[in-house]
Amino acid sequence: SGLVPMSGTESTEMIDATHDAASRAAQQEVESVLGTGHDVTVTLVQGDASEGLLETAKGADLLVVGNRGRGAIKEALLGSTSGRVADHAPCPVVIVRAHPDA
Repeated sequence: SGLVPMSGTESTEMIDATHDAASRAAQQEVESVLGTGHDVTVTLVQGDASEGLLETAKGADLLVVGNRGRGAIKEALLGSTSGRVADHAPCPVVIVRAHPDA
């Protein structure tokens, strides 16, 4: 089998490393758009995307989400994360649509 058993420590270290890498990537993305003198808080949340966004948006001034689109059939069956967030957010929401060539 191609599976390699991992100890709890290895699993935790891998999760921590992945979280740290994702946090750095998110911060770099914000800084590439806004520069270093911004008042944006980057928060990583694990779990259901819409639930995590809605929980994190409590007390926020604005929530900005992307819309990658997953196709009409999957969208109809699974629903839209950005749509659910826009319908239930405790603050204003901006949905940034992906460029058609992206």
